[in-house]
Amino acid sequence: MSESAPTPAPTSAPTPAPTSAALAPVALIPHVTGVLLATSDGILADTTDGFTRDQAEGTAAMATSSHSALRATVAAVFGLGEGEDPQIQTHTIVTGHGTIMMVPAGRNATLLIAGTPDMQMGVVIGEATRQVRRLGDKTMSAPARHLGGGPS
Repeated sequence: MSESAPTPAPTSAPTPAPTSAALAPVALIPHVTGVLLATSDGILADTTDGFTRDQAEGTAAMATSSHSALRATVAAVFGLGEGEDPQIQTHTIVTGHGTIMMVPAGRNATLLIAGTPDMQMGVVIGEATRQVRRLGDKTMSAPARHLGGGPS
């Protein structure tokens, strides 16, 4: 049995269709392959068709988990006290397969943008930031869940 060569990462991708107007400005940027909005507890709030439903739900959970871990890392490195906001503005992962960028979106939500290696990060982060600011708490926020201890 012979091994086949690895498949190279695509350099362009079809434009993902957003399921809401909130994601459209970011989803339509060239080389963006998918956009999703996740609550801080990992629940998928919105996505483009650049992800399958299962992929989007899993990605939402993993992305918010990694974002939480980074918040804790920043707090530990800079000696922040309990309740002090680490103020993460962008979380970017660059690989040979492409780029993933995450930005806080409203309260208790994260916007994740995935793209090919040719995605222009400056353009993407600029538009994502404008869109979050434009829609802010009205569209890109999720209510915080309260865990145990009190009446439901």
